[in-house]
Amino acid sequence: MSAPPSVGAHPDIPAQNYHSWPILSSSVLREMRRGPAWARRSFLGQTPQTEAMELGELIHCAVLEPERWKRSYTFPPAGIKRNRIEGNAAWSEYAAEFPEAAAFWMASSISPHTRDALSDRLMGIRREIREHPVAGKLLAQDEGRSELSLIWRDDFTGRSLKTRVDRLTAYNGYPTIVELKTTRDARRYPFAASAGRLGYHMQAAIHLDGCAAVAPMDRLHFIVAVEKAAPFGIMVYQYSEASIELGREQYRDSIQRWMECEAKDEWPTYPPGIEVLGARDYREAEIEDTELEEATA
Repeated sequence: MSAPPSVGAHPDIPAQNYHSWPILSSSVLREMRRGPAWARRSFLGQTPQTEAMELGELIHCAVLEPERWKRSYTFPPAGIKRNRIEGNAAWSEYAAEFPEAAAFWMASSISPHTRDALSDRLMGIRREIREHPVAGKLLAQDEGRSELSLIWRDDFTGRSLKTRVDRLTAYNGYPTIVELKTTRDARRYPFAASAGRLGYHMQAAIHLDGCAAVAPMDRLHFIVAVEKAAPFGIMVYQYSEASIELGREQYRDSIQRWMECEAKDEWPTYPPGIEVLGARDYREAEIEDTELEEATA
């Protein structure tokens, strides 16, 4: 882990640098709801990188940072497998022009077959966002700033916190925070169920509080939910004040639990004992696969 910069807003920070700062983050605090052991794993940067997480990062970068996408993720020539690049002229030419992207694809968990099918999907998502009457304005490239890293001290707990805002812009003249989320189903109730379990309301409260601590002013907060498969349906959501307040209570409770575990150096997983499974548990489990696919940094 590297030493973090001072309190404030920090643009143009590479993601790997941000993740190396030893400060509690939105993802760590949301993991605390599952259990301290998972929160600590996230804090130490030991959460396994999955194909779904990498796909989420690719979509985020393609939409929010198209110039960085060219440098970091430009696709290699189609059909080239990682174990067959030795002496391959097309790969050598590609790696010379895009060394950062070549290193990513060499280490990526995304299979060459999936990789070769991604181009049309990314272009489709970008097109649908650009043509959407609200999402297009919120994520327009000629306004605002993407992937802004923040550090501040929480007044309630005294702990330093960090977060990374997808997009800071203006909407109809109001300062606005925008989060881009990929999902299987962007309709109201399926997305609300998934968002609740992934703690997006906690993340919204953290982003609003972090921005207010660094630059005090009222801000709007929106989520652009885009489906990962064609036809790439889009919904734009705004949390109610009650949802934001619940998220604020929950993230501060997570900080308190973290501090208690830190003081004892004890990081438990699940509580011991025997649990009873009921009919409701099976209904709740129906979206479990959706949560696992959509859980991204």
